[in-house]
Amino acid sequence: MLNVKNEVLIRVFSVAFGVILLAVVIFLRLFQISIKDSAKWEAKADSLYVKWVDAPSQRGNILADDGSLLATSLPFFDIHFDAKAEGLSDQIFNDEAVDSLG
Repeated sequence: MLNVKNEVLIRVFSVAFGVILLAVVIFLRLFQISIKDSAKWEAKADSLYVKWVDAPSQRGNILADDGSLLATSLPFFDIHFDAKAEGLSDQIFNDEAVDSLG
């Protein structure tokens, strides 16, 4: 009968052997994919591609019935955030925005 120390050593070596075996299997599979089957995977990568198409957007002026300019579209935007706005008080934020935390 084995003593406790030998039982622990057998378990440690078994786990270490399992981890090393898993690492070897992963390394062999990586070698197979990257070296042996590289031509197959490169051909597959070449067949899958992204085609970029420029789609013209409808931009321009919005005119009134008499031909006067009402609005125009601009191709750039400015985004601003006002952290001190009065519309987002602590009460509103805590009651409505964070109700899922409570």
